[in-house]
Amino acid sequence: SNEHLLRQEGRLSLAHISTVHSFCSEIVKRYFHRIGLDPAFRMGTEAETRLLMQDVLERFETWAEREHKTITLSGKEDVVLSCDALWVSEAIGNIVKNALEHTENGGHIGVKWSQSPLMTQIEISDDGKGIHPEDLYNIFKRFYRSRFSSDVHGIGLGLPLAKSIVEAHGGTISVTSSLGAGTTFTLNFFNLTDE
Repeated sequence: SNEHLLRQEGRLSLAHISTVHSFCSEIVKRYFHRIGLDPAFRMGTEAETRLLMQDVLERFETWAEREHKTITLSGKEDVVLSCDALWVSEAIGNIVKNALEHTENGGHIGVKWSQSPLMTQIEISDDGKGIHPEDLYNIFKRFYRSRFSSDVHGIGLGLPLAKSIVEAHGGTISVTSSLGAGTTFTLNFFNLTDE
């Protein structure tokens, strides 16, 4: 009967979803595990922050231009960050990508950096839709999808990966947001010494 076929089709769909979820979870687990344990993870390499940000800008410039969005960079030229430049660039790129996805045409994303004796700070701000207050505590969870978002992009891995990378560098990441006004992600990388 039709009812029997629908039930069977529903079970197959759930089984397929479960298999895909398990597969994705395993990939993510291995990827996150690799961040902390990969011997190629080059901590202590000095990277010019300006060049890191320029790399991120170049990756997203075409997308931003196509949607009439602007990405601006601001910070001192002489700021250096002791990090694995490829991973930190990946983390910042994930946040910029997220900002582009949640900012309307004509919107603006700003990336600025500063350095003090204690830390190097990078802020990524946008004037986009903002994050619903109920979502702020969950956005760094793997596979999290907001029930308030109409976004169909991604599967919820970019921000958790960014958080893992920053934390693997001994840093912190936080977010503030206002609905309809935009979002700011703040990354703090502490200037630790061996003394």
